[in-house]
Amino acid sequence: MVALMKALLLVYVCLSFAVFSLNGEGNCPQLKKVGCFKSIDEISKEKFLSKLALTDRPNIDWKNWNNYLRDLACKCAERVGEGNGEIRTFGLEFYGECWTSRNSPFKLETLKSEYASDNCYGPNFEKCNVSNSNEQCAGGADTIAVYQFGFCLFRPDGIYTDPNDCSGFLQCYNNQKLNFKCPTGKLYNVEKKYCDSPSNVNCSGRPTT
Repeated sequence: MVALMKALLLVYVCLSFAVFSLNGEGNCPQLKKVGCFKSIDEISKEKFLSKLALTDRPNIDWKNWNNYLRDLACKCAERVGEGNGEIRTFGLEFYGECWTSRNSPFKLETLKSEYASDNCYGPNFEKCNVSNSNEQCAGGADTIAVYQFGFCLFRPDGIYTDPNDCSGFLQCYNNQKLNFKCPTGKLYNVEKKYCDSPSNVNCSGRPTT
């Protein structure tokens, strides 16, 4: 019985770590898996995501593929960065390449209807399950697994605390992030949700800029 309980506890911890990593905890942002697509238009020869953000192909850990894949997605998101709050898009191609683009000539709706592919691979090298948001995938040759992320992508419209600035706040509107500053001499009061006198505000470690 004791051995069984230890085994179940180990399984629980492992599953918790997977959800922890993929749902945006720690240093990895929460990622939305868009789908698996052909990465190049056969007629124009244009790539959907044309900027190579990083390549890790020489370092692909084939023997530890599941963990490598998760880490690659997080590393790619970190390299792409959130920018000024807009939703960012990136893709994993050729098992170890990270591609992105700010001005892609292709719309996601077009990709989904005309460029869908099944040549992306997830854990244990199985075909990518696009509907499973807790599993990362990478494309093979000329195929790309596309992701999106951003502060407001998973949040409803509204006002939010800026974790990096006690003298300002954030607003999410239509999946976009807007930054606002309080008037000079004021700090954002999280409890009251307005700019207030510093004596009434607990910044809880948030810096003032």
